[in-house]
Amino acid sequence: MSEDLHRRIAVLLPDGFADWEVGMLAASAREQFGADIRYLTPTGEDVVSIGGLRARADGRFGEASEAAPDALVVCGSDAWVTGDLDIAPLLRAEYERGTVVAVICAATVQAARAGLFADRAHTSNGRAWLLDVVPGYAGADHYREGGEAVCDRRVVSAPGTAPATFAAETMALLYPGAPGLEETLAMLRAAR
Repeated sequence: MSEDLHRRIAVLLPDGFADWEVGMLAASAREQFGADIRYLTPTGEDVVSIGGLRARADGRFGEASEAAPDALVVCGSDAWVTGDLDIAPLLRAEYERGTVVAVICAATVQAARAGLFADRAHTSNGRAWLLDVVPGYAGADHYREGGEAVCDRRVVSAPGTAPATFAAETMALLYPGAPGLEETLAMLRAAR
């Protein structure tokens, strides 16, 4: 694997994460392009998905910036809506550092709270749902329906039903022009 293709991806997994949402991205980036993927949890302890999958933590959310990731990927979970987890400052800081920020399903709540949707196209599990959870969030007029991931200036957002296009849009940002990218993207986009 060419060193110039090496990418670091930090995946944030709260307890009760939606295990189907980031698997295609993580597996494709690691297998096809040799990505270094770190799974971070709120406290650095292992977490369990809503499907019962136990994920071993490589660190805690607070260590994400230390890893200097090329992408910060946030998996959906009801914990983003009902819990006291707040990663909005982390999302803003990483975006300002130049990191790709990719959020799916309920993780879009954190991006809305961070103001990352203020001036860009985005999507989630439904405009009304997102407005109900984050009333009056900045950028609600830029919401896009359609059931597929949306990418706008280093921010990828997707409903929980779109893990394949979420993976494709994120990988397109991380590996532009890489050998084999177009084939990988075609495979992911066909999986929707």
